[in-house]
Amino acid sequence: IGYDAIIIVRNLLYAFSARGHYYPGNPDFEPLTEPITGGALAPFTPLMLFFASRMVTSMFSFLNERKGSDFFHSIPYKRICVYLSLIASVCTWIVGIVFLTILLNGISFGTGSYYTVSIPNAFLTFLGHSVSALVIAGITAVARMVSGTSASCFLYTISFLAAPRLLLLL
Repeated sequence: IGYDAIIIVRNLLYAFSARGHYYPGNPDFEPLTEPITGGALAPFTPLMLFFASRMVTSMFSFLNERKGSDFFHSIPYKRICVYLSLIASVCTWIVGIVFLTILLNGISFGTGSYYTVSIPNAFLTFLGHSVSALVIAGITAVARMVSGTSASCFLYTISFLAAPRLLLLL
């Protein structure tokens, strides 16, 4: 199962299970409407942070194999063209998965009678999750270009992610 299916299905299952719940403080079980905020709209979308790093790592893993590396250096395209094509495909998958998740969950919550979904809130949720995953993908791409193995790529990625926080702490 792909990364997109995991995130979209988990979020949809959450949305459909949360649609029919009554509030515990409502003894008459009247349908109340409560606005859905960013984190509740797509709670499993932060998994995209892990999957973005994994996608970049798997996209550039051919550079660590002799046969794949020889093929990469023998194709008639410039290296920057191949690099940008691979990064563009990862970015397209990230934005597409997050957009589809927010859209389907927004429709699922919006068709129920207990929650309301505001378009600006959904847009800000989409923007926040997408930008966060794209930053992780960018950091992983830089770490993949600096490192030679998967283990060192993982360590570089963690250190690049932790460096701003450590500088702020100091």
